[in-house]
Amino acid sequence: MSISTLEMNIKEDEAIAFVGDLHADLTGPSSRLDDYLHTCISKLKSILNSCIAKKVKAVIFAGDMFSRISVPHECVNAVGQAFMEFKKNNIRVFSIVGNHDIARNNIERLMKSPLKTLFTFEVVEHINLLNRIVINRKTLITSVDYTEFPVPALERAKFNILVAHMFYNCNEQYASGKHNIKQEDVLNWGYNSIWLGHDHVPYPLMQVGKTSIIRPGSVMRATSHEYNHNRIPQFY
Repeated sequence: MSISTLEMNIKEDEAIAFVGDLHADLTGPSSRLDDYLHTCISKLKSILNSCIAKKVKAVIFAGDMFSRISVPHECVNAVGQAFMEFKKNNIRVFSIVGNHDIARNNIERLMKSPLKTLFTFEVVEHINLLNRIVINRKTLITSVDYTEFPVPALERAKFNILVAHMFYNCNEQYASGKHNIKQEDVLNWGYNSIWLGHDHVPYPLMQVGKTSIIRPGSVMRATSHEYNHNRIPQFY
């Protein structure tokens, strides 16, 4: 397995940001009364403004950039244009692949995904097990697409971060083992922090051994579930 690394230098007063599932689409569920795409783009602009204010140099999305692989071109163009604004402000955007970004959980179908369009035109950079980010030659960010399973942290890195589109300690009846991280996995892998998408519910930061688990939930309230009524979408 050949691994490539994306080298980044980040100054002491600069930062990176982590964002959960975007689920961009032209329209949302019937429970929403707003213009779904307009709201989605507005949230991306809000994230961009926060990133500029906080001197963020890279934004990492946790998969499910779009809600389905057959979103209209209007939606893909609007999201791509929004991410061009990140590039204009010298902020790199990275993403892993979520289950909604491919058909039938088959990574070979990525070519038919709107997320692949963003990768192809380099407004978003694809990271996974074979493409990892190294910051200041000390911090290693290991990412896994939805079809991949995490590997243990590399001991030679001073600080290890894992990014995945997976549940944490979910009931096995709800999520299969290959898409569900268990507490014993966290303790065995040895990461300093794990950033998870896939679960749309925002959770408070959790500490498991030496590992911080961060789950901000989805950016868009895409369903009428009870937890969506009062929550405030967030990113770290």
